[in-house]
Amino acid sequence: MSSEMVLLVKGRAGLGNRILSLLTAVLYARLTRRHLLVDWSDDIYSSDGTNSIHDFFRSHLFSRSDEIPETESVAPAIWRGHLRDSARTMVWTYLPRCLGDPMSWRKFSADLSRIDHQEEVLVMWTYFPLINEQRRHFRGEFSYLCKLDEEAILSRLMRENLDLDPSIQEGVTRTRAGWPARPTVGVHVRHTDKRSRLDAIQARVGKLLAAEPELQVFLSTDNRDVEEEFRRAYPGLLTAPKWYPDEGQRAMHGSPGCPDKKANGVEALTDLYLLAGCDRLILDKSSAFSYVASLLSDQPPERIHDLQRWSALPPRLRHGLWRFGMSLKWGPRRLWTRLGV
Repeated sequence: MSSEMVLLVKGRAGLGNRILSLLTAVLYARLTRRHLLVDWSDDIYSSDGTNSIHDFFRSHLFSRSDEIPETESVAPAIWRGHLRDSARTMVWTYLPRCLGDPMSWRKFSADLSRIDHQEEVLVMWTYFPLINEQRRHFRGEFSYLCKLDEEAILSRLMRENLDLDPSIQEGVTRTRAGWPARPTVGVHVRHTDKRSRLDAIQARVGKLLAAEPELQVFLSTDNRDVEEEFRRAYPGLLTAPKWYPDEGQRAMHGSPGCPDKKANGVEALTDLYLLAGCDRLILDKSSAFSYVASLLSDQPPERIHDLQRWSALPPRLRHGLWRFGMSLKWGPRRLWTRLGV
């Protein structure tokens, strides 16, 4: 494959961010006719250096037999001689003070607004979906994308190009088959490292259950205390078994106490697809995990209750504000505090 033009997408952060980055890469690879290589062999979801993407997904765009080529024709140039290194290693080596900066990807990612790169291997990763950056290239066979917004394009890319690993899909199907035959509201609460608006989420659940008493609740969370609180509040609460980090630890996917990183990824994917299959959703799309669940959902917009503070704003303005706040290391909650919202 040494003479083939390649797009190499690295894994970074948690599952939601990785999927959004991968979908961005899928679109660019299709626009440029580059072969897509996906490298998720970093230590977030792999304990032994194996490429976890192949344990999680199947796709006609990439294969377990793919190998990273040996070449000096690489962009960005910082990746020359480092194509097998992880994104985290590269940031730690070259921008150690920016290890937690969500905009650090820019130095390590090819410019996806261009499709005329001549290098044999382009490397990219991002925390954000970069669909609109590629929009001016929606011509010819891709012109149908012009009429779709970013969420619609991401949803289509995921459905057409990523299939859940059969063994994980079997687990999702088996779990759902064990639920009572009643409509289900899926609730996502990220609360270990980035605190969701728990009061607002619980209030919305209560309001929905008062209007539709037949609903049962499925909870996807990264926090054991949240699960216990929901179990007290909602008898018959549905959950999928998972390992939880201890109180005060980092995000579940980055916790040093995780006993099995691959299993942690499988548990996250199981939660994600169970959540997406619910009849209603209550979530906060400022969480990448929640956002991806909404992309997977077949429910109409009125059944997806997005509780992020800026949900009433136009999507591009909402996305821009989030990126602005994160670039200043405020985070979404501090951004809104500074804006007086």
